[in-house]
Amino acid sequence: RRTEAVREAVDEVRELLRSQPDEVREPLEEAGDAVLDALAEDVDLEAAGRYRRVVFGLQSSWDAPGEGERLAVERMDAALATAIEGVNALLEGAFADFRRQVSEARFDLVPAVEPIVRR
Repeated sequence: RRTEAVREAVDEVRELLRSQPDEVREPLEEAGDAVLDALAEDVDLEAAGRYRRVVFGLQSSWDAPGEGERLAVERMDAALATAIEGVNALLEGAFADFRRQVSEARFDLVPAVEPIVRR
């Protein structure tokens, strides 16, 4: 799932930022928070799941779907369309901004280690 990939990416960046100075870490943590907030507020994956049982129940019958089942399919389709719009808006908005900020920060993932100098 794309939403899980987004959460994992934010978590991975946060883990890498732990050893970075405040001026690098704090803006990226705020950007990561904005991504997770947008994910929680703008992406509703549970709405489509409410119709899942009814829709999957159609597979167990040879009968034509009844009116209630047809409505459930239509509602699930509408909920999925809304969820897809929310995910795409997140990926093209807050998450794209976060990725850009991480790229521009160019923080060092591996610390510099000075060679041993024998005197």
